[in-house]
Amino acid sequence: MALSSAARPLSESQQGVPVLQAARAHRLALAALTIAILAFVSRIWVSTTTGSTAEDFLITLRYARNIAQGLGFVYNPGHRVLGTTTPLYTLLLALFASMRLNAGLCGKLLNIAADSLTCWLIWRTLASRKIGLPWAGLAAALLYAVGSTPINISTGGMESGLVTCVSLGAILAFIEDQPTLMCLLGSLLFLLRIDGLLLLALLVIFWVLRNRCVPWRGVAASLLVALPWVIWATVYFGSPIPLSLVAKLTVYGRGLTLRAMNLKAFEQQFLRGAVQLGLTCCFLVGAARIFQRNRHLTGLPLLAPALLWLAIYYVTMLTSHVPAFAWYFLPPWPVFLIVAGIGGDAVVRFAIAHLGDSTRSRLQGVGPVALAGAALVGAVHVRSVRADVAHTQWVENTLRRPMGIWFREHAARNERIFLEPIGYVGYYSHRPILDQIALVSPEVLASYRTAQPLGDIVRRLRPDWLCLRPAEIRTLGRQGVPLPSSKYLFVRSFRVPGRPPDFYVFHRHPEPAVTSRSYP
Repeated sequence: MALSSAARPLSESQQGVPVLQAARAHRLALAALTIAILAFVSRIWVSTTTGSTAEDFLITLRYARNIAQGLGFVYNPGHRVLGTTTPLYTLLLALFASMRLNAGLCGKLLNIAADSLTCWLIWRTLASRKIGLPWAGLAAALLYAVGSTPINISTGGMESGLVTCVSLGAILAFIEDQPTLMCLLGSLLFLLRIDGLLLLALLVIFWVLRNRCVPWRGVAASLLVALPWVIWATVYFGSPIPLSLVAKLTVYGRGLTLRAMNLKAFEQQFLRGAVQLGLTCCFLVGAARIFQRNRHLTGLPLLAPALLWLAIYYVTMLTSHVPAFAWYFLPPWPVFLIVAGIGGDAVVRFAIAHLGDSTRSRLQGVGPVALAGAALVGAVHVRSVRADVAHTQWVENTLRRPMGIWFREHAARNERIFLEPIGYVGYYSHRPILDQIALVSPEVLASYRTAQPLGDIVRRLRPDWLCLRPAEIRTLGRQGVPLPSSKYLFVRSFRVPGRPPDFYVFHRHPEPAVTSRSYP
């Protein structure tokens, strides 16, 4: 009796197909691993040769140091204020510090390792069975590995690298039908940064719509992870919502128009330069492909919640009064590259389809060569990124770090320093800080309900030291607090070599003074 088609033995060529496919998958995975290693090595090189340390990272580090020293989860000892938006990262840094490790170095290594894992996750997302675009995944991963923004942020120690990695991990768990892992990662994301709650909510909502059921096990696991912090923070601080979030919305939303500034930041991120413009065009094509009804792309609508998250996130940034700082762009950036990878793949396939047969045959095997060439160009680009990072850090080392050390040597332990950039000065001075933006100083917020906030802060709270930029001194003069005065004597200025003074320092005297040092 003849064998059925299912029972017939496979020919040699048919038997070889799975072997060839496995070998190809192995080579692609090895290429993705190489890109992840490139990301790690390049960031280690930039970090060790520049000493890059972000201003805001030192705010978190000061919290961690105080926790490790037994002073509590505080920025200014004795004042329970949740001024950091990343409690989980703060506690990790405090753990390193309590183990007598270099908490700053450990934090940077965590974010560098997270960036490397993000490269792998970008490839894994596009190479997944439901999307099936491994070469586009390699290209997108490479762009992240050598990109200026990811390198700048991860080497500076900010938590954004960890936030980005966990965000993409949760998205990949959604794509691969792992709801419990998705919810667990979402809760960790919430603890890393409170705005991560938006992505978790979107993923859960889309999961319910797609599967017509609630992932109760994942939701329960997520609550078990996040609720202890919410309860403790409510008892300890009075609210689990960071003051820094409230302060930025209050201070920057006080009639201050920053949208033009944010528009310029978006233009630089997405349109300035051939690579950025090309990526944005590919992103638009990819976004259209995701929602196109096409039987060859049945898996791509799974990216809908990630794309919606990206849209809400960036539109909020663009229209907000809060400045669009570089690290704010990072968390959805892998999603942007993934969608651009989908669009780029569509453009390449369209171009190849319109080439002649002879031209198409000559292009076979060009993919690995093109990827290797792009990696070489990317490695050269990392050198220019390092130069930019080195210059930025040189400014910090010659301006704000010396300011902090000077205050530690000249200010009494109980004297409050009033200024806006509190990272370096706060960390190195070990002195109480009165924060102009109210990130760690809730008593400042009341002044932003007045017509003259800066003058009201100085008159009402009477800080012992003023550390001000020239523009802030002029503002105080218009608001009835001229400097220097009989109460605030000019002490000294700080500047970057070759520039006019960046900051002027004034000291408050309890009794009116007759004279003051000359003030340039």
